[in-house]
Amino acid sequence: MDSNKFYARIDINDSTPTSFFHPSNFDTDHNSRYTVFLENGRVWVVLEIVYDSRGGRWTMHLGKEVDGKWVMDQNSGSYAIKGSSLEMAYPLDRLKDYLAVGRSTSVNVYATSGYSDGNWKWVEGAGDKTLPKFLRF
Repeated sequence: MDSNKFYARIDINDSTPTSFFHPSNFDTDHNSRYTVFLENGRVWVVLEIVYDSRGGRWTMHLGKEVDGKWVMDQNSGSYAIKGSSLEMAYPLDRLKDYLAVGRSTSVNVYATSGYSDGNWKWVEGAGDKTLPKFLRF
């Protein structure tokens, strides 16, 4: 984190060699999701990058849960994917606004990965979830 951006990095356990024609080891055979969740006990915020296998493109989202539904902003950050690493950067002011954080607020953070079927329904057991970590703003 710096004064303007919140950075997240996801590394996957895949050591397949990369090349010009195979620049990353992230799942592009499915509608894939790589997500970082932040929650402060009241509010859930999601930072994610999604691969649409039909369109062949990656999109980024920043969103929060409102009344049991997710409200998402598309293309709300920047990212880089190479090999087995995915790095994301999101606007810190929007993230703090979504979390309604003041000074020195703590949040739980964890990451998930997985994929959806052709109708964007999450496939149970298709990914991983990290243990929660504690982050202080």
